[in-house]
Amino acid sequence: MRLFLSIILSLGFFLVPGLASASKDRVFSLEVENDVLTPTDRNFTNGVRVSVAFGPAAQKPWMTRLADGIPFLAKTYQRRIIGFALGQNMYTPDDTTSFNLIVDDRPYAGWLYGEFWVEVAHGDMVDYFTLQVGVIGPVSVADRTQRAYHRFIGVDRPNGWDNQLGNEPGIVLGVQRTWTEILGLGGGFEVGSSPHLGAVVGNIYTYAAAGWTLRLGQNLGEEAGPPPRISPGLPGSRYFKTSAKVVWYFFAAVEGRAVARDIFLDGNTFASSHGVDKKNLVADFQLGAVLLIDGIRISYTHVFRTREFDLQPANHEFSGVNIAFRF
Repeated sequence: MRLFLSIILSLGFFLVPGLASASKDRVFSLEVENDVLTPTDRNFTNGVRVSVAFGPAAQKPWMTRLADGIPFLAKTYQRRIIGFALGQNMYTPDDTTSFNLIVDDRPYAGWLYGEFWVEVAHGDMVDYFTLQVGVIGPVSVADRTQRAYHRFIGVDRPNGWDNQLGNEPGIVLGVQRTWTEILGLGGGFEVGSSPHLGAVVGNIYTYAAAGWTLRLGQNLGEEAGPPPRISPGLPGSRYFKTSAKVVWYFFAAVEGRAVARDIFLDGNTFASSHGVDKKNLVADFQLGAVLLIDGIRISYTHVFRTREFDLQPANHEFSGVNIAFRF
């Protein structure tokens, strides 16, 4: 836990000196996803990500040089957002009280990663590029983070982390395109429709995805879409810039994924480890709400995920909260 907090502080010390003279065109986001409301403690049981998105007025020359080096993103665009993040995910079997390896359930695993992304808007389309680089295994400190959190909230210690996947570096490359159309309904209400396609390649995840998001509320054109989910998850934007005092909406979304690789189910890439027979087709269904007031955005999402491996007894549910503000 201390190591994870130290990495977050180090990221802040790295970014903040370069921000001091920038315009107020940045967005800080804190995303937390957990299955505590279900209540369960299994599968994808917790994810945390902190990020900073830089709007056009806040980007430094070295950031734009990084973005210019991505070959397939449009060079002519209405808006380009550049961002950086640090995240940690945790995965556990259903029975966290046992010290033994549970051969018919998914492995314990942690994923600690840094992320660089670029978001480019042109016409009614938004293209995304993401690069995640990190580590799984004990060096991800997911075991210490979960044990510390369980001590803090006064629940049983998770005992099986000695059986987690081994240390392995990871890399994930992702691309995605979203189309958005917003229609007025009268009385100030609007509906937004956003289909999307995407693909991810790496030793952590490899999959293709397609889905659709529907939003209903007011001032939808002032906001780029629902806050994104921790991957794998549906798309959204970690940046917003609005002239409206208040933006609010409800949303519903679905995404289907054709999964070729999921290290958290398949096991380690370069060494022998525990794994389970994964499902090659997985779907997420989500419902949520967003409220944006005076440069502060708060969102809540509830996710229903279909079974990810053959012996999984039931579908999984978890919730996400995103708090973001411009600075």
